[in-house]
Amino acid sequence: MRYSLILLAVILALTSCESDQVASKSTEKKLIVVPEYLDVQQYDLCTLKVRLTNVPYSDVRFEWDLDGGIDNGPWYGWRVHVKFTQNKIHNVKVKAYDIFTNEFFDSASIRVDVRPPVAFVQLSPDTAIHEIQPARMNIDGSFLSGERVNFEFKFSAPSDYVDKTWDWGDGTDNVNIIGSPWEYHEYTSTGTFHAVLSAQERGGRFLGKDSSIVIIRPPKVILLDIRNALSTYVFLVVDSTDPAVVNDPLFKNPFALGFYHANANVTTDFQANDFSLLYNENSGKVCNDTISGTSSDDFRILKSLHAGVDEIRSAGQTIRYSYDLRDLELLAVTSKSIVYRSKHPIQDQFLSNLSYNALGLANPSCGTFASGTSFSVSQVPATKSGVFAVVVFNK
Repeated sequence: MRYSLILLAVILALTSCESDQVASKSTEKKLIVVPEYLDVQQYDLCTLKVRLTNVPYSDVRFEWDLDGGIDNGPWYGWRVHVKFTQNKIHNVKVKAYDIFTNEFFDSASIRVDVRPPVAFVQLSPDTAIHEIQPARMNIDGSFLSGERVNFEFKFSAPSDYVDKTWDWGDGTDNVNIIGSPWEYHEYTSTGTFHAVLSAQERGGRFLGKDSSIVIIRPPKVILLDIRNALSTYVFLVVDSTDPAVVNDPLFKNPFALGFYHANANVTTDFQANDFSLLYNENSGKVCNDTISGTSSDDFRILKSLHAGVDEIRSAGQTIRYSYDLRDLELLAVTSKSIVYRSKHPIQDQFLSNLSYNALGLANPSCGTFASGTSFSVSQVPATKSGVFAVVVFNK
């Protein structure tokens, strides 16, 4: 009996201790942060949660110290959405208070390791091709108004945190812009341009650069416009057999001049990429103007061009003016003209003395020439590096 009483007393004592321990745990107010540790990429949005044991959420006010992080949600909530823009270790802290009495319950902290993303700059489109409509083009290839080209870009960092530097590739000033994820530039001439975007974070970290190829060009050539060309101007360097040129000590032969082909009777021949236009004199004089050559498939390049005038004078003497060119690029297509220009200046044949830039040949016989002035060097587009050949087909 004695042993039974002793055993019962021991059981009651143990039960009493266990009951006290459970009651103690059930009243503990401990602040728990989830996750306990965070490794995150710079600028990425992450979520932090907190709870206070044994107290309803509705009875607790949470105060956060995000250590420089940017909060995208309520600061006093049990959950925050935050992004870290600084590349460092952050110590995020949170405190819990009684929402009614402002009694302090508990505090906790979490270590956040922020690592930078892999740096990159992405510019699009890779290639932009814009064709200028004839109504907006001048005969020299310039535009009546600039051609707007739009660019979009992405970075490893948000655009608002990035300094951008543009090189448009056309010689205009570079522009530093902060902000929007797109930009545009207006180009004022034809050509191929390399637009380059460089970027760095405001903190100084260089993100890289990327480029787009911008092609501004005239519209497609309508073959019928060349086939039906009423006249053709050619400004270039000419080889002449005319004694007025050959025997003149003031000139070098060949010489730079402007040449004009036109007549009422035009005969054309187009075979694949080969073409010819024959302008026949119609006023009783014998004078045939011929332009022939080979083009690219799209007629944007004249691979070769031969032009000549055969003039039979009254004494039966034949005078020939002729020249050959290569690699003429399409410069402009206007509402009235199609213009080609040589890729490279004609340096070795450039007239050394430009005082004769208004050359008139005596007694022009062909009706294709204006009275008193057969040729004119003044029409030749000259630059510091020499003279370019230009061919104009008039619609």
